[in-house]
Amino acid sequence: MASSAQAAATEAGAAAETPSEAPSRSRRYVPWLSWVRVVSAIAVVSGHVCTHLVWEWGKVSDREWHFGNLVAATSRFSVPLFVMASGAVLLQSGRAQSLRAFYGRRASRLAIPLLVWSCFYVWFGRLTTGQELVWTDFTKLLLLGRPYYHLYFLFVIMGLYLFTPFLRMFIDAAPRKYVVVVTALAVGLAFVDKLHRSLTGLGVDPNAFSYFVPWIGYYLLGYVLLTTPMPANRRRVAWIAAATFVGVMLANAMGNWVMHIAFGNRYGLMLYHHHLLGPMIMAISAVFFLRALLGDGGPVDRSNERPASRAKRPVGQRLADLTLGIYLIHPIPVLFVRDYQPRFSSPWSSIAYHSGAIIAILAVCAAVVWLLRRIPYARRLV
Repeated sequence: MASSAQAAATEAGAAAETPSEAPSRSRRYVPWLSWVRVVSAIAVVSGHVCTHLVWEWGKVSDREWHFGNLVAATSRFSVPLFVMASGAVLLQSGRAQSLRAFYGRRASRLAIPLLVWSCFYVWFGRLTTGQELVWTDFTKLLLLGRPYYHLYFLFVIMGLYLFTPFLRMFIDAAPRKYVVVVTALAVGLAFVDKLHRSLTGLGVDPNAFSYFVPWIGYYLLGYVLLTTPMPANRRRVAWIAAATFVGVMLANAMGNWVMHIAFGNRYGLMLYHHHLLGPMIMAISAVFFLRALLGDGGPVDRSNERPASRAKRPVGQRLADLTLGIYLIHPIPVLFVRDYQPRFSSPWSSIAYHSGAIIAILAVCAAVVWLLRRIPYARRLV
C-alpha cells in the first residue's frame, strides 16, 4: 500500500509551517500527522502481504480466507489516510510561496524517486514474471501511471502537488487570475488524458495524467479535518472513533464474505475500493482517533532554538520519515514472501506465517530505509 506512502506525505509529520515557508519564526508540530503516516504504512504492508488470501477463495481454508479478509478490510483506509495527511499539511492557509519555489521543492523530493523506482520496478516486474524487457516498456508504463502496482500513488501525489498552490488560494479566497490558471491546468490535463486514451485505445482506466483527480476530495478533506474543532472531549471522541472504525471494518468484511458466497470472486474486493463509503469512514475515524489520542500539538518557538540532532526529534516524526521508503521498497520482500511460502500443515500455521511476514517486512524495510537515508545520494530515493 502507497502507502506508502505514502513523497506521499513526506511533510505530514513535520511542522505545519516549515522555516522556509513560515511568515513567522514559529511553527506547529502536530503529533497525529506523524502517526497517521506510521499507521498507514503498517496497513499498506499488511494488506499487500495478506490480501492474496482473499483472491484464493475456494483454494485456501475458511480460516485462512477469513484472516486475509479481515486484514484486507482493516487495511484499505491506508492510502486515503496518506493523502489526507498530505492535504492537512500542504493546504494550510498563510503559506505564501511562489509557484517556482513550491514546484521546485516538490519536484526535487518526488521526481527522482518516481523516475528511479519506476525504472527499477519495470525491470523487476519483467524479471520476476519471465517476460522480455524492451525499452518501450518504460515509456508505456510511465504514461499508464503504473510501472508497478503500488507506484500509482506517486502519480497521485504528483498531480495533487501540481494543484496545491491553487487549492491554497481557493481556501484563502483566490484572486481571479489564479482561478483562470487552475482552470487552464485542469482543461490541459484533461486534454492530454483524452489524447493519450485515443492514441492508445485505452478504456476508462486512469493513467499518469488522471490518477490524482479522484483523490482531490481526500486531499481537501485532510485540511478540513485538521481545522475542525474536536466535537467533544478527547476521551469520548477516541471511543466513538474507535467503535466506528471497528464497526465499519466488520461490516465491510461481512459484506465481502456474503458477496463471495453469492458470486465467488466475480466482484473481487469491490467493497474495499478506496473511494467507497467504508474505507472513507474508516479513514476519517482513524484521524479523529489519533487526534483524540495524541492531540493537535502546539506552536514551537524556533527563535532561540539551536540546530537539533535527529535523535531529539519526536519518535513519531522519526518513524514517519521512514514511511515513504517503506512504501516504495516493500513489494520486493512481499513478492519473495509469497513465492517462497512453505506448505502449511494447518490454517493456523499459515496465519502465523503471514503475521510474522508483516512484522519482518516492516522491520527489514525500516532498517534498509534508515540506512539509505544516511547515504548522501541514496537518501534522495526514499
